[in-house]
Amino acid sequence: MRLAVARGSLVGIEIEPAGEHLWLWFWDMNRGRRSNGFGPDGLSGLDLTSWQQMTGAIVRPEEWSIVRDMDQAYVDAASKKMAAGKGGPLYAPSEGPGLTAASFDGMIG
Repeated sequence: MRLAVARGSLVGIEIEPAGEHLWLWFWDMNRGRRSNGFGPDGLSGLDLTSWQQMTGAIVRPEEWSIVRDMDQAYVDAASKKMAAGKGGPLYAPSEGPGLTAASFDGMIG
């Protein structure tokens, strides 16, 4: 299934229906991400708790574990990008020029 993301953009990757909510949750949490000046900070348990309170979402422990793995892949990819002198953020599908299958693989592996 192709997943349509905010503002009608269509991401050119396949997301299993059972994981769509995790994909959307991750990018929603990512919008509030802080940076430490050297790259993005990882999402904390407090970030998740605040996000849950604001959205009313109920996140099971195994779902939080998956979101944390996605977050680590994002932070690692952003760090590599900055170390290569390319700077700038990695965009969420609804925030930037779009996410290709290759850039997703680069972030998630």
